[in-house]
Amino acid sequence: MVRNQAIGLGLNGVGLLRTAKVASNTFMLQFYDRVQKYNPIHVYLKRGWPDDAPGPTSPEQWNEVARYMGLFEGLWRLILDKAYSCDRADSDYSHRIIAIVLNQQIRQEFLDEESDESGGWGDFIELWRCLESRHVYRLIAADLLKKKNVVVPKAPRPFASPRHWWH
Repeated sequence: MVRNQAIGLGLNGVGLLRTAKVASNTFMLQFYDRVQKYNPIHVYLKRGWPDDAPGPTSPEQWNEVARYMGLFEGLWRLILDKAYSCDRADSDYSHRIIAIVLNQQIRQEFLDEESDESGGWGDFIELWRCLESRHVYRLIAADLLKKKNVVVPKAPRPFASPRHWWH
């Protein structure tokens, strides 16, 4: 009787693990679909903006870029929660992060330390920093340097935390 209960508990455990894995993969497919919604922005980042503009030119385009980057901030939160690995994010999304950070206008507006917006993009910058040390990111960066003489910029250092009066 005890043996049958142990077998039953073991099978339940296996079933729960499978269910969790299916739920995780389902979520990631949904996340992938959300990222695909921003393919026009990704194409602009890779091939150039309309009318040879250096980056977004309208409030609508800036809003689309911000929402696209916001998805990757959510990905960073998943990595922190250990629901997604940085290595998997590297293989799945490094090419997209690199395309974003290569755009000087976007970096100046959102990511440079001098930017009024940079403090609001801390999770994006943390994801960028995490990916910089990963294999696929480094391969893409090396390939861009070798084939196009393009240097992928480094993520800014962590922003200094404000010192509270009690420290």
